[in-house]
Amino acid sequence: MTIYELFRLDKFKMLFASNIPVPYGTRGRIIDKYPTNVQAEVLVKHSIPIESILQVCFDDERTMAEAKGAVSAYNLDYDTSNFVVDKEIFSPNRSK
Repeated sequence: MTIYELFRLDKFKMLFASNIPVPYGTRGRIIDKYPTNVQAEVLVKHSIPIESILQVCFDDERTMAEAKGAVSAYNLDYDTSNFVVDKEIFSPNRSK
């Protein structure tokens, strides 16, 4: 592992830190599988292979339906059966 890869891993681990700068808060009761901030994101330099996508999570049915409609409208060859509504993942109190 190079120092550059180690640095990136360290930054990734910060997503799950106990305390992050205000106004983002602390982990509190948030379980380990969720990042500390509900708006945390990971930027990917290259593409992610479609077969590597396990789920695409949405906050509500309407947003999920819009995403499925966009996939259909653009004639993308993608099975949207792994699109799910998971309100908990978007909650600041992700404790389940």
